[in-house]
Amino acid sequence: MRKTAAVLLAVLWLIAACTGCSTLAALGAQGVREAASSPPPSAEPGDAASPTPPPTATPEPITELAPTAEPYPTDTAALVGVYRSEQVEYQGKTLTYTVPEILYDCPGAETINAQLREQWDPQLDYALESAAQYYPFYGHIGYECWVTDGVLTIVMDMTHDEGGTGKWAYALDLASGEALDTAQILERAGMAYDDFLQVVRQKMEADFYETQAESFEFSDGTHALEETLSDDNLRRCAAYLDRDGNLQAICTIYTVFAVNTTYTAVFQIDPAEAP
Repeated sequence: MRKTAAVLLAVLWLIAACTGCSTLAALGAQGVREAASSPPPSAEPGDAASPTPPPTATPEPITELAPTAEPYPTDTAALVGVYRSEQVEYQGKTLTYTVPEILYDCPGAETINAQLREQWDPQLDYALESAAQYYPFYGHIGYECWVTDGVLTIVMDMTHDEGGTGKWAYALDLASGEALDTAQILERAGMAYDDFLQVVRQKMEADFYETQAESFEFSDGTHALEETLSDDNLRRCAAYLDRDGNLQAICTIYTVFAVNTTYTAVFQIDPAEAP
């Protein structure tokens, strides 16, 4: 009897133990399901599937753009080279004759280079020929160049054995690639062409009398003055802008003491002088 009762108690204890395990397992499974289906603590109900938005980026401040570089070179070393250079030894001195060329690739440069070669090749040829046969007729042929307000200017200068001088100017608009004449230079300087002619006429007449005062002892200079102030000679005056942007005029003045002999005068022109 005792044995039977002990066996019955053992069976009842096993049943209770198994029942408890099942209940705990069920409770554990339910907890797992609830944990998987519950939203994170920070999310609002109903938004469990929505991802957390990234932080808003702060816009970069707008900075002012630096000025752009000129669309053309302004260094004369890159713009102008030597087309031809000759030297002559005479009485212990070295005489140099140099003609430049524009290296910038544009139609205006081609035009000016053609003018330089057409005008100065014969002069250099004659300089070498005269030096070989007699004596150098030219003491110097050279040039200066600079860029002012987007304009490349080349000024050729020449001296010859009698002390005469000559200057010629060539101008190239680097932005447009166009060769500029006197009228276009004057337009940039804000001066009308007719006003320019009137101003240079006055300056040429004053220089004619001042520079050649001693020559009037032998001649009244009427013919030379008429040639100097003739319409054709006035219109040969060439304008250019110097390194500082000032307007300059290259003019030819006839001398009193010799027929058809000239010298070159350069005048600074102020557009405000216009009548």
